[in-house]
Amino acid sequence: MARLLGFGVDHPRMPRIGKRLFVKDQAALASAFREWAKVPDLRHIVVSHGDVITDPVPTLERAAAELSS
Repeated sequence: MARLLGFGVDHPRMPRIGKRLFVKDQAALASAFREWAKVPDLRHIVVSHGDVITDPVPTLERAAAELSS
């Protein structure tokens, strides 16, 4: 079901419906993700759902790239 709705199953991903409903400026959000990826001691991202993200830099960069495409 998660795959059908576009949620990340193998890696964190924003579903298409989420992009449409909640993101007004995809370029600005992608830029923010890239800036967060530059935080020197960033080790984890604790989300309100799902697993703790233990590889935050590549995850943020991938999310930014998906928003930019």
